[in-house]
Amino acid sequence: MKKVLLVLVLSILFPIVSHAQVDREETRSVLVHFRQGAVTLDENYMDNKATLTEFAKVVKAYYSDTTAHFRQIRVVSSASPEGGKALNARLAKQRAEAITNWISREISANLDYAVESTGIDWELLIKLIEEREEVPYREEVLDVLHNVPAIVVEGGKEVEKRYDALRALRGGAPYRWIYANLFPQMRYASARCEFWWETIPELLITSGSPVRYAAEGATGVITFDKNVVDNVVPTVRSTDGWVDKLIPTGKDITFTVAPNPTAEQRSTTIVVECYNKTYEFVVEQYGVEPELTLSKYSAGHPCEGATETIPFAKNVVDDVLPVATTAADWIESIAVTEEGITYTVAENPTTEPRKTTILVDCYGKTQEIVVEQSGVAPAITLSKYSEEYPSEATTDTIGYTRNDENDDTKPVVTSDAKWIDSFVVADDSFTYNVAENKSTDARTATILVDCYDDVQEVVVAQAAAPCRPFYMAIKNNMLYDLAAVPNLGAEFYLGKKFSIAANYMHAWWKKEEKSFYWRYYGADASIRWWFGKPSRIKPLQGHHLGVNYQILTYDFQLGKTGIMAGMPGDNLAARANHIVALEYGYSLPVAKRLNLDFSIAGGYHWGLFEEYETVDGHPVWQATKRRQYFGPTKVEISLVWLIGCDNYNKDKGGKR
Repeated sequence: MKKVLLVLVLSILFPIVSHAQVDREETRSVLVHFRQGAVTLDENYMDNKATLTEFAKVVKAYYSDTTAHFRQIRVVSSASPEGGKALNARLAKQRAEAITNWISREISANLDYAVESTGIDWELLIKLIEEREEVPYREEVLDVLHNVPAIVVEGGKEVEKRYDALRALRGGAPYRWIYANLFPQMRYASARCEFWWETIPELLITSGSPVRYAAEGATGVITFDKNVVDNVVPTVRSTDGWVDKLIPTGKDITFTVAPNPTAEQRSTTIVVECYNKTYEFVVEQYGVEPELTLSKYSAGHPCEGATETIPFAKNVVDDVLPVATTAADWIESIAVTEEGITYTVAENPTTEPRKTTILVDCYGKTQEIVVEQSGVAPAITLSKYSEEYPSEATTDTIGYTRNDENDDTKPVVTSDAKWIDSFVVADDSFTYNVAENKSTDARTATILVDCYDDVQEVVVAQAAAPCRPFYMAIKNNMLYDLAAVPNLGAEFYLGKKFSIAANYMHAWWKKEEKSFYWRYYGADASIRWWFGKPSRIKPLQGHHLGVNYQILTYDFQLGKTGIMAGMPGDNLAARANHIVALEYGYSLPVAKRLNLDFSIAGGYHWGLFEEYETVDGHPVWQATKRRQYFGPTKVEISLVWLIGCDNYNKDKGGKR
């Protein structure tokens, strides 16, 4: 038989409120004995009854104390080495159950138990041997206990190596002495209870409630104390949005009170939560005294009159609108809306400035808006600001009036144009001379009338001197230019929509060493008839039909073979080719004296031409042929320069 060592530990937990503060600790222990091999708790064995009774009494007293908290009893068992592992486990489990049943019955509490068997308490045995010098072969025994493993697996089974080595040492002499003298000290059971007493944490608000704030708003603070020392920060919220920016710390809570936009007093609650408790702090705020503020209290306006809106602001939210009035009849209308006070100032017809006041009544107070208007600036008004004259010399008078009848200031009249002079200024008019225009171009000038630091202008236009109509054009066919054939032409208007035109072209390019000849010269003449709306406005523009005659000669060679018009060495008449054709065209104005003439002609082309080849640097005749051709004979895109009196395009920078 043997005894099992049981250690009973009562674990005390912190209370549910995790922030409780431990004030003191106490420990109570009890020693329980079992008979060797027994699993029943025998109260009459040794001093078990007295020990257990005193232990139960103390635990009951602590358990009834609300400041002491625990939730579990931990039972720890151990055994002396002589028993087998399975036996020791069974004995420890049954004896632990016996102890827990006894405690539950005596204390009458619903407790949780944790049972743990430590097996053989080798550490206790080593300590007992080290304290007793009379242990036989003590050093050898300690060597076995320190260096031989307790359990070794051999052949799939656990073998108690340390216990077997201890029994076999020196024929078992040390084991028998230890069994008789030390194993009995390992056969005991003990229970130990630890209790904690705590302070239940609480928040103590030291700021007075309710607290009142002005309508303008403010920053407030709630101070508090705690009956425990910790770092707990309360949570805080407001039941209304006008108290916000709540910032809690470990010692106070700061918050912001928004301005009160109404005249009504208001109240709200700040809710503080800490240690699972809720505290309320009342915040009150006065209403604002209603007041109207104008965006400005004076306004100036020009003499022409104006309409202006003066916005206003209120420090409260309501539907009240101010009442605006004035005694001045030149303030034509006043209207009040939520956008502001709108009024209209009439035109001031005098040169004197004027001033009045608009009275604004709201919330029992009267405010003033000072309205000023400038007088009209002194000025003169001319009877006319432009005049057209014929080319002949003339004298003219322009009248003027003043807007101030009491003023007799006269204007200063000048002109940079030399053909306008002899200015004479009277009280209500001025006179000037316009010289004769001998030019065929019209002319304009400006008369400057300076009065009251204001310069006004009179535009004077004079017609050109009459001229005998003459219409002529110098022409250049740009398509011939592109073909390296310089040309020049002229056209004269004959009257009754008929004109005659003549053109001459001449090109004489050659490079004998390369058998290059580009020779062409001749002339053409046309009689044209103009028709269409543009031709009725001015001659030599718009549509035209005509008969064209050309006489020409040429010599072209761009390689070995060349062609030459006529008979070599003959006169021009013998060498020339001739063309008779009908033509159509359109002359388009592009500038004051420039047109573009687009024409095409078609008819009969006849004449002889020679074919030749260059042999040893000399032309050798090959054949004489006759050309007889019906078809297009001329294409023209000519730049036309208009010459002559009245021969210009009026919508391209000419006269108006």
